[in-house]
Amino acid sequence: MARHSHLHLRNGAWYWRRRLPRDLSSSGQKAIFGLSLGTSDRRLAVYRGIALDFALEEIRAMTNPPGDQTIRGLLARLRNDMLLQAETERAHRAPPQRSGLPPLRSGTNHSVLVQSSLEEILREPISAMPTIDDVDLVEEQPLGRMPKGPRRVTDGNSSGDCGGDDGVERLSHGGLPDDLAKPKDRAAFYQGLSRFLERAARDNDLELAQDMAKSLLNRCAPTLAPSDADFRLLQRGCLRTAAEAHRINAQRELGNYESVLDDASLDILMNAGAVRPDAPPLPVETTVPANAAPSQPSIALSEALKYCVKEKKDASWDDKSIRDAGTAVRLFVSFLGRDPLLHEISEHDAMQFKLALRDVPRLHGKGRFAGKSLQEAIALADELETAINNGVVCPDNIYGLERAGDFDDEDAAYRVERLALKSVNKHLTFLRVILDKCRAYRGGNKVTPFDDLLYSKADVERNRRIVRVAFTEEELHSLFATPVWTGCESAAARHRPGSLILKDSLYWVPLIGTYSGARMEEILQLWVEDVKEIEGVPFLDIRSGTGRRLKRPWCARPVPVHSRLQKLGFLEYVEEQRQRGVQRLFPDVKRGGSFDTLSHHFTMDWTKYRRDVGVYDKGKDFHCFRTTMNTNLLNKRVNDGLIKALLGHKPEGMTDKVYMSGYWLNTLQSALEEFDVGIGLNRAGLAQGR
Repeated sequence: MARHSHLHLRNGAWYWRRRLPRDLSSSGQKAIFGLSLGTSDRRLAVYRGIALDFALEEIRAMTNPPGDQTIRGLLARLRNDMLLQAETERAHRAPPQRSGLPPLRSGTNHSVLVQSSLEEILREPISAMPTIDDVDLVEEQPLGRMPKGPRRVTDGNSSGDCGGDDGVERLSHGGLPDDLAKPKDRAAFYQGLSRFLERAARDNDLELAQDMAKSLLNRCAPTLAPSDADFRLLQRGCLRTAAEAHRINAQRELGNYESVLDDASLDILMNAGAVRPDAPPLPVETTVPANAAPSQPSIALSEALKYCVKEKKDASWDDKSIRDAGTAVRLFVSFLGRDPLLHEISEHDAMQFKLALRDVPRLHGKGRFAGKSLQEAIALADELETAINNGVVCPDNIYGLERAGDFDDEDAAYRVERLALKSVNKHLTFLRVILDKCRAYRGGNKVTPFDDLLYSKADVERNRRIVRVAFTEEELHSLFATPVWTGCESAAARHRPGSLILKDSLYWVPLIGTYSGARMEEILQLWVEDVKEIEGVPFLDIRSGTGRRLKRPWCARPVPVHSRLQKLGFLEYVEEQRQRGVQRLFPDVKRGGSFDTLSHHFTMDWTKYRRDVGVYDKGKDFHCFRTTMNTNLLNKRVNDGLIKALLGHKPEGMTDKVYMSGYWLNTLQSALEEFDVGIGLNRAGLAQGR
């Protein structure tokens, strides 16, 4: 269960505590709000806590003021107004006379022209700009504050300190004097205002922006009565915003524009003028809901799965990927209670499905959870947890349980194992791929409701349920000293000691797993013809084909038969099966389960046998034979590329992926023979000392 930061346990009961945002606090100060969730069950508390979080956000959405009534919204309005006014003035400006300019000839050094233009700008003193004689803008005191004493007025219309109505207009809207004809002069004018306002903001000269802030409120939010603290914040924002707008206008005067599509000041409706007689009729504006059906008829999710499988089967999806995609669709349909049309799937549905997946039992669709819907399986898992922890149901022989702490801690509470975050990500990814592949049935929208929902790699790693470790040599010796390999009572009592040795799948498959590192399904699906010999080296030809499936394409590989297996009579067993005319090497194993795998029934038999003989370890399953092989060979300093080739891991690097045609069999055999854990069995199957 993921950690919920707003939940707190107190005296056995869960509480939801959260600091209220200032916009929801009546005093405007920080406030803590607490509420009892009325339960001691953490899972239920998380659900209620999430519901309260959603409710709080909805309240904020209803109570927050419109954008133009927030300080950020007002400042955005101010900035856009300033840029729009200057741009409008530039739009009505007469083009310059170009007759006196010499034409640019081919080969003209443009860098020299640019440099000379810049030098000309630098040579002109600021006093050359006729109306910019404010004491804060002259060369001797370009960024200083206004000197105390009477303010100097240059003419009857403008004041030197930018005070009065014209000063406010110039600071807030950048009104240009009429006698600034050159773009470089106008750019210098805007740059001077920008620096002046930046200095005022640095010195916190809020009085300079008082009239500017009042004018902004009167135009955009005349009904607001901000507090003194908010008004001071607005004044400071006005200084910063006006400085930014003047800086942008300075660049625009020199022809340096950002993308027109990024200019928010142009987000205005054009006034309708006279309609031309030959103009086509105006289209009728209609509002289309976000989840409206696309122009092309939509299809159901199950149909989209079939389409996606058809498109990807020969490209990137193998049989397992197809089954996993079908599982993801089945779970989502079960969650919604219907097979939705693609355009009907919303982000809310996707988010709720993600949360529900965290509570789905790991064994969903199997055993006691078989035939249950998603909600029914979750409810049954919750009931089972409660019954076990209350002593109503005995946890012995109930698969799929874990404990909150150490599994051997008798005081730790039992929990039904739920889906790991890696599995949750897998289901969400398949649904996203299906919807993206069928975007034509969703109006061509490239964004799917399942985008940005995956858990991070760090979260997945922390949530890993099982970290597979290697068997020790003592553990392997103890395992192969049990009745299957030393003699059992009968075929029905393989766990009881006796004199009967049955060399069937239960006998050979764990031995092959130990001395080859192959996966369980890879071993079980071997055909007799897959045991081959080239140049005196017998090997297992692990490949895909009829009745054989591989996890990934690079899993196809030859694996030499270890000398220990040969001494135990494995090749003789293969020849016996060939003489019998059977196709599969282990015909006693039947397929089963939702994925129709050979490992389905064998895994249950293998787990039951280890429990019966007392060598079962929850953290060590059949896959740990691969870990044991990998660990042993690495410690023997076997080449990493050889280990990958033996275990069927993906090759990495240019050398292995591109310029490697495969290892020779005798090279693989030499590497594999480095693995020897000292297990001694004679040809009759009786354990021997090490």
